[in-house]
Amino acid sequence: MWCDHCDWNVDGGQPPRAGAAQDPLARLRQRATDSAAARAFDALRRHPDDLSCGRGRTAAVALAATVLAVLWGGLAVLLGWALGEQGAARVVWVLVVVAAAALFLPRPSHVRDGELLDVADHPRLHALLGHLAAAMDSPTPAVVRLDTSYNMSVGEDGWRRTPVLVIGLPLWTVLSRDERLFVLGHELGHLRGLDARWGYLIWAARTSLANVVDLLWISTRTMDGSTLALFVVWLTSKVLRVVAWPFVGLLVLLDRLESASRQRAEYLADRR
Repeated sequence: MWCDHCDWNVDGGQPPRAGAAQDPLARLRQRATDSAAARAFDALRRHPDDLSCGRGRTAAVALAATVLAVLWGGLAVLLGWALGEQGAARVVWVLVVVAAAALFLPRPSHVRDGELLDVADHPRLHALLGHLAAAMDSPTPAVVRLDTSYNMSVGEDGWRRTPVLVIGLPLWTVLSRDERLFVLGHELGHLRGLDARWGYLIWAARTSLANVVDLLWISTRTMDGSTLALFVVWLTSKVLRVVAWPFVGLLVLLDRLESASRQRAEYLADRR
């Protein structure tokens, strides 16, 4: 999304890091994502009347649930073993398990950016959303927020998964009345398809896997020290990378499945 010619980012974020394109892991994940998205587009073009969510999302959700179940189960076993220790060892190992849980296990998603548009101050907007949601058989956003992005999105907030609509004011102001209705319908289509809910499960598993990979994938480029120390660190990093590869494989596979699912979900939101 970074425009080299005009030197600004049309997505409103930061330009990519200088070394990002050289990261072999990042290139591997990007190729997998691009190819999966292209296949999803070709499949929809060949079968335009197919409104199913596709096998990609089913597989991505199943893989994500398995990853999270294994992580939860593994930490539960470690916690049980730690509680069986005696004295100071018990305290140390329980703290280690708690730290691992904080690092690897998912947290509830929060959609708190932007200004809250409550029902009392904006009754017509909420009434319009209720009318559209009823017409589409979609959940009605319980919370509406306004931010400065050139975008519109839906999500679910907290453990209770409260539906949230975020309206980007720059986008809203340039749309015609019909275009506003269409974009609102598109976002409600995501809620009807439970895209945010399943997407959170996939995001949680991907985040956990990425944290494991980041922990094991040690870079030795900028390290200083004696030759022996550097050799030990270099050797350790290579061993840890071998250990990391199964997690890298799961991460790439999940990226591939989820990218195809996400691409398809955008088309299906329009159809709904």
